[in-house]
Amino acid sequence: MNFDLTRRLTVEALGTFILVMAVVGSGIMAAKLAGGNQAIALLCNTLATGAVLFVIITIFAPISGAHFNPAVSLVMMLRGELDRPTTLAYIAVQIVGGCLKRRVKSKVILPPYLPQQQALDDLDGE
Repeated sequence: MNFDLTRRLTVEALGTFILVMAVVGSGIMAAKLAGGNQAIALLCNTLATGAVLFVIITIFAPISGAHFNPAVSLVMMLRGELDRPTTLAYIAVQIVGGCLKRRVKSKVILPPYLPQQQALDDLDGE
C-alpha cells in the first residue's frame, strides 16, 4: 500500500521523536536506578531502546519504511529506493523529530520544579 508523502514524513518525524525520547529517557532512568552500576544502566537502556525500536518499526515500517535515521535514508537513496527530494524531506523531518525531544523532555521525564531537572539540563549541555 502506498501512502502519500505527508503521511510518510509525519511517521518519520514521530518515529524519530519516540526513538530519541526512549533512548534519552531510559538512559536517564537507568542511570538513576542502577545505583552507580554502569553495566546495569547500559543493559537497561539497551533493552528499553530495543523494545521501543521493535514496536515503532513494526508499526511504522509499512507506512514509511521506518528509517528514523538520516544515514538510513541516505543509503536508501543510494540504493535507488528513494528519490533525492523525498530523501531530503525524510532527513529534514528526522532532524525535526529528534529536536522535538528538547522541547518536551522536561515535561515528560521530570517536572521542571524538581532538583533533578538540573541533571537533565547538564546532559543537554545547558
